[in-house]
Amino acid sequence: MRLRDGWLERQFKKVNEEFEKWPAWMRREAGYGVPMIERKNLVNMIHTEAAMSEHENLKEAMTIRMSNLLDVEKAARDLYRKLLVVHADPQYQGVWSLSYIHGEKYTGPNYGPEMEALRVALGEEKT
Repeated sequence: MRLRDGWLERQFKKVNEEFEKWPAWMRREAGYGVPMIERKNLVNMIHTEAAMSEHENLKEAMTIRMSNLLDVEKAARDLYRKLLVVHADPQYQGVWSLSYIHGEKYTGPNYGPEMEALRVALGEEKT
């Protein structure tokens, strides 16, 4: 939670104005004029606690995000390695040879550039 700048100071001012309206004996009984914590320190404490809370929330979100990214990296690495195995399999290569012999040459899209980008991103050795 973030407080608007000056909010707490305005609250103190309003309270002071209300206390000023009280009779002297009532102010004395309430302890008015004997601050337990200097107001400036209180304001700093509140802003520090808010910043720490925000930091903890951000840290938790980053930990979750990092965990998700590690899961994605593992899945991408597994997929990349499986594709290499499939590409090297003689049966898979035979499908393309047979197709070519029968006059069917594949001219559709391919994922060569994406596969290379994934290899580089994962730090895999070029095969």
